[in-house]
Amino acid sequence: MKRNISMMIAAFLALAMLASVIPMAEAGMQEIGTEATIGTVSPGNQNYTSVPAYVNFTASITGLAANETPYINLTGTEYKMLYNSTNSDYFYNWTSNITEGIFTYWIVVRDNTTGNITGKSDNYTIMIDKTGPVITAPVSHVEGHPTVITITDAVSGVKNATITITKGNSSMYSSTINATDGRIDWSRNIGPGTYNYTIDAVDMFGNPSNATGNFTVTEDTAAPVISNVAATPLSVPQNGYINITANVSDAGVGVDTVLANITYPNGTHYTKLMMLFNGTYYYNSTYSDIGSYSFFIWANDTKNNADNSSSYSFEVTDATAPTINNYSAAAIGATRMLIVANITDNYDAADTLQVSVTVIDSSAVPVVTNVSMIYNVTLGIYTYLTDSLSIGHYTYEIYAADKAGNMAEVQGAFDIVDSVAPSITNVNVPSNIVEHQNVTITCVVQDNVDDVTNITVSISVDGTSYPMAYSGSNNVFEYTIKDVTFGNHTFVITATDSSDNTANTTAQTFFAKDSEAPELDQGNSSIPTQGTLGEKITFSVALQDDDPVTSVTLYYSVDNGNQTSVPMTLQNGKYVASITVNSGSTLNYRIVADDGQSPPTTVAQGNMKLSQKSTMSTAMLAGIGILLLIIIIAVIAVMMKKKPAEAPAEESTEEPEEESSEEVSEEESDSGEDDELGEEL
Repeated sequence: MKRNISMMIAAFLALAMLASVIPMAEAGMQEIGTEATIGTVSPGNQNYTSVPAYVNFTASITGLAANETPYINLTGTEYKMLYNSTNSDYFYNWTSNITEGIFTYWIVVRDNTTGNITGKSDNYTIMIDKTGPVITAPVSHVEGHPTVITITDAVSGVKNATITITKGNSSMYSSTINATDGRIDWSRNIGPGTYNYTIDAVDMFGNPSNATGNFTVTEDTAAPVISNVAATPLSVPQNGYINITANVSDAGVGVDTVLANITYPNGTHYTKLMMLFNGTYYYNSTYSDIGSYSFFIWANDTKNNADNSSSYSFEVTDATAPTINNYSAAAIGATRMLIVANITDNYDAADTLQVSVTVIDSSAVPVVTNVSMIYNVTLGIYTYLTDSLSIGHYTYEIYAADKAGNMAEVQGAFDIVDSVAPSITNVNVPSNIVEHQNVTITCVVQDNVDDVTNITVSISVDGTSYPMAYSGSNNVFEYTIKDVTFGNHTFVITATDSSDNTANTTAQTFFAKDSEAPELDQGNSSIPTQGTLGEKITFSVALQDDDPVTSVTLYYSVDNGNQTSVPMTLQNGKYVASITVNSGSTLNYRIVADDGQSPPTTVAQGNMKLSQKSTMSTAMLAGIGILLLIIIIAVIAVMMKKKPAEAPAEESTEEPEEESSEEVSEEESDSGEDDELGEEL
């Protein structure tokens, strides 16, 4: 039973909800027909003489489907309209941005799904005008020009105006004028003098405005102004047309007569009347005399104020076109071309010709159009340097015209290729390089087209090539030689861009110093172990070193006394020094070698005993001396032995002679011993 009661309550609630929905559908939410119809639109076309606080737009719409919505398009902006359940109309209340002016609106119905318009009303206009017409009063001016009054109203338009002009106490003009097309344009030519004016105007909504004041019309005493004098063209072939033109204006009464005064090459003067066409005075005629013509313009106004222009000129030349020779295009850098041409004319000077060039790329698109070429006075040729161009194929056309307008044209072609090799600068090698260290060589490589990522850089060290790596900044490339060996090393850096343009540095060298001191080659050295006083002691050493030895010095002292240094000289690959010591018992020595790279090094040192000279030679000399003495004595004895044979002396010397004879024998015996000693010697 409880279940039945619950079901009854639910049914009741459903009926109540349905009852609440039905009035909403009746209020305009229901779908009525398949196409909306827009009926009465209010306020329709409406005029206001003051700015309203708001404007309420309404529209009766029938047949509006559930998926459709009405909008008002107000001065180009759409606003959604709301439903008024009281009168079943739709409305939009305009309350903002209301000013004077003309506002157009209409009603549309849009499909909410597609946005398409399914219905549209007529167009309506709201005009809000609360101010009177705008009056442009007359201003002071020179006689010959009309006095002008303009009256306008931007919204409703001008209805009429009363204009009164007086001079002193005299009335010059007074009239009420009805507007034409909503405005009044009034003008009159008035003679010199000072005038007062009063202007009263009203617009179509009845808004009034007025203006009062005065203006002065001054007498015209100024001559016409002559400007823009020209002869076109400045140069023509014989019997060609020259059109002399000028602008002539007069601030006052107006231009009366304009004349062209022309002087021919032979000095003859002609005055020609100029005609007016589209605001420009002209005189167009042919000329048969070749040469230079001069002319000026004369003009006066209707009050006979007159003036002349400055003098101008034109040329009459022949009809032969210039000649274009030796034209070519040469690369300047990687992306620019210098186009040159030798252009001459049979009459005009080369530097007076008009020369232009057009450059066209491979897709027939002009990249340079009729740009003037520059005449190089020194070289006598015309030149044009293009802006930077992309790599590709181009054609060019050169046009040359002389003063007579004769035209010549030639065509050529060129290709933009990168023919400029990279630059290699700032090559840097460390100083004071020592063998077995790492040596990093750097350089800066730049290219006119490529960046560093498109440049290949290598280094050839002692004939072997290695790639150089980009350091990552400032276009610097580097390569490190590991464990460099002793001696001179030669390297060349090569850089190649993406167009295979290659640059090489000149061969450069660096030297790796010896890191080891000189060493003694004992097998080829001779160092004495003992010495003799008074005799030469000779030291001879052979050295082993990667670097050339710069000096070898022998240092010695006797019995730890003062040290003496002796430079050793190079003889047959060995360093030799000889010394003589006359006293002492012990010689201390030290040999020091210097290769200029490492500190001076002691390659040998020690001491030796010093001995006296041998006495054998002295004894021999003494023996020889004794022998000579004996021989001398023997000779004397023989001579004395011969003397007793004489008579007077025999008696007194008999006995001594025997002694003498014995002594001689002994001397002879001694002499024989000396001979034996002499033979031994």
